[in-house]
Amino acid sequence: MFGRFAEVTYGSIRLMEETLRTLTVHRERMERAASAFWSTTSHLADELVRRCGLSFRAAHQIVGSCVRKAIDARQTPATLEARLLREAAAELSGPVIELDDESLRRLLDARNFINTRVSEGSVAPVEVRRHATDVRERLNQHRAGLAERRNLVTSALSTLLARAEELAADTAQ
Repeated sequence: MFGRFAEVTYGSIRLMEETLRTLTVHRERMERAASAFWSTTSHLADELVRRCGLSFRAAHQIVGSCVRKAIDARQTPATLEARLLREAAAELSGPVIELDDESLRRLLDARNFINTRVSEGSVAPVEVRRHATDVRERLNQHRAGLAERRNLVTSALSTLLARAEELAADTAQ
């Protein structure tokens, strides 16, 4: 059972290694896609909670209504007009939201979203770099431990082989 598990795990690791080795990242394309599909609306809802004292549920409802209005009006996060957010809040008996177009768009900007998510394990670039450094250090420690174990096994095999040859020579006499 364990042998099959190890085999599948090893195969998965090799597949991931090949995938990463041949991966081509199109940064600009990824950035455009990240900003185009309303993926940062939770950040807007968080800001409405923080700025307006709303529950997350109420903020989520307002943002959801705003996104529906924006899609109907063929707006994107980069072109969203703050009036749509104000209208959504008014329709749901929410507070008057004092955000201008530029501030609203900045809240929905994917790069801004990533940079504001700074906590351990987050997507903030500084945190990703810290985590990558930590993983590299642990990998180097594991590699050093593996090299040490290989040396021990090689030494033990040499000792065992030498002892076996001694015993064979003693038996032959």
